[in-house]
Amino acid sequence: MKENYVFLQVGFQHLAFEKREDVSGYGMESLLGEFGGNMGLFLGCSILTLCEFIDFLWQVVMARIRKRSLDITSSPDRKNKSSFNAQSITMTTLVKTVDDSSSAENWKGKVESGKSPNSSKWEVFASNTTLHGLRYVAENGHSISRRVIWLMFLCTAASVYVYFVSISVRKYLSRPVKTVVSNETPLDGLTFPAVTICNLNRFMKSKIDVADEDENFGKMRLNISGCSEMREVRGNLTCGQAMLCAYGPYGTYLVKGCNKTTRKNIIDVLNRPPERLFNKEEFLTKYGHDMASLSISFIYCLYMDHIICSDKDFVPAITEDGICFTFNSGHNGSVLRSLLEGPDLGLSILLNIQTNESTLSRFSSGLKVIVHDQKTFVNRLNGFNIVPGTHATVAVKLRKHIRLPAPYQTKCRQEKLPGIDTYTKDGCIYQCIANMTLSQCGCRRLGLPASADPKGAPLCAVQDNECVAYSQRQMNLSACPCANACSEMEYESRVSYSRFPDNSIIKILHNLYGRKESSSYMKENYVFLQVGFQRLSYEKREDVSSYGMESLLGEFGGNMGLFLGCSILTLCEFIDFLWEAVMARIRKRSLDITSSPDRKNKSSLNAQSITMTTLVKPVDDSFFCRELEGKSAVRKSPNSSK
Repeated sequence: MKENYVFLQVGFQHLAFEKREDVSGYGMESLLGEFGGNMGLFLGCSILTLCEFIDFLWQVVMARIRKRSLDITSSPDRKNKSSFNAQSITMTTLVKTVDDSSSAENWKGKVESGKSPNSSKWEVFASNTTLHGLRYVAENGHSISRRVIWLMFLCTAASVYVYFVSISVRKYLSRPVKTVVSNETPLDGLTFPAVTICNLNRFMKSKIDVADEDENFGKMRLNISGCSEMREVRGNLTCGQAMLCAYGPYGTYLVKGCNKTTRKNIIDVLNRPPERLFNKEEFLTKYGHDMASLSISFIYCLYMDHIICSDKDFVPAITEDGICFTFNSGHNGSVLRSLLEGPDLGLSILLNIQTNESTLSRFSSGLKVIVHDQKTFVNRLNGFNIVPGTHATVAVKLRKHIRLPAPYQTKCRQEKLPGIDTYTKDGCIYQCIANMTLSQCGCRRLGLPASADPKGAPLCAVQDNECVAYSQRQMNLSACPCANACSEMEYESRVSYSRFPDNSIIKILHNLYGRKESSSYMKENYVFLQVGFQRLSYEKREDVSSYGMESLLGEFGGNMGLFLGCSILTLCEFIDFLWEAVMARIRKRSLDITSSPDRKNKSSLNAQSITMTTLVKPVDDSFFCRELEGKSAVRKSPNSSK
């Protein structure tokens, strides 16, 4: 089996994926926005300005055509036209002599300019507003067809503008992000990561086989809760063997002398209320591997090739699969920094897997190594395995992620999780699963710190195995609102292996360090682990908004200038016009109320104006001619004053 069998496992490293989508970084709305912005900046015009030029050229051409037509068709009537012009001049001259000055001015305006003296404020506003083309729609002096065409121009430009504005608004509301990738090289080096080392074997056979009467049973503190209570039903089994028999469903195959009847009797005793006698954390801690035996009493443990490390630098961490030990965790002192690159100048430690101590493991013997950030949840499902008898060099590459919270698409989270110092998605998912187990089974899952449960629920024991297994089968991760952390350190590990130890190292271990193990034992159990940075720089991936408020307003202004030739101040002009119109209406009503006694005088004045107009109309053309001749004679008299 050892020479032929292979156990293969394939799964996701992270429950997330990196999306690399090629999108247009410069769309039509951006192009037109820049067109409008530059056109307004350098020329102060818009598309409607081009329409004005076209309209002007059209009017010039049509005027030239009409002039030629009139020259051809109306040449016999030129004398009559001259006589008519003289009569018009005579009439204008006589009207100026009317005593009522206000009536004369109104008459002058009608005759000379053809404009109504009561021109609406709307026409005045339309003629002066900065909205291009509006004056051609509002002024009465233009033909109906021309005003309709300009209305179509204006509506089309406004519709296209609204269309592109809707595109810009939808783009802004989607909160798109882009990832800016850069390489940073701090002058003071990099923070060395936490390195968690786990033996794939959960319990040491030498501890499991210690009898109750053995003096090491007390010295090694193996007398855990439940040992004395199940003494009557475990027969010749030691406390450790009985616990291993009841620990999992394969206990009857792992422990000699453990059958189904014995296992059932042991479980019944451990499940006897009111207390939960089987504490899995205590069982893993007391009967699992310790760092002293795993590190061969730290005969070789160095950091940066000169700092000696000891068991004080490793903090135990309980996981669902056993006990692990974390170097540079940050819980027992200051965090180390790396000033030199390369695995040789990081953590170097000689380890003994102790395959002869194997009892229960996850399919294989060896080590599980997880490289992670300080004070984060240790997910034993991550990391990489190390085979016994190898020299494993781990080149670490740091990648720093900076994400954006909601409402941006990344929707990251950065909150405090109970019992976990630094938020990670793995920690959030595990806590969510633990909360489901707590609500269904009323106990705390193995691997979750007691501080993570404010209610102080007991640790799940043997009697809770079925409930825990059922809750895990019914688990729905979609109910866990876990997102990536807003700020996260990701350590990418590249592992290379070589055989260890060679003959020269075996001699050094025998002669210098006094190791008594055979060379075959060393080749089957020893591991030399080196972890260090591949480069003293890190890749920074920062998510930033790819379309912010300034981009939205820029496209608003550019398209507004391109299609309408106006700005926000044009809107202010409309608001000002409406305000003035409302205030004028209010003032007019106030004057109508306060000046009602003067209405008779006003009516009399209007009657006089009408009478004067009526008297002027019946005067025939001959009278105007005689009057004009008389005035001309007076002007030519030598006695006239100058």
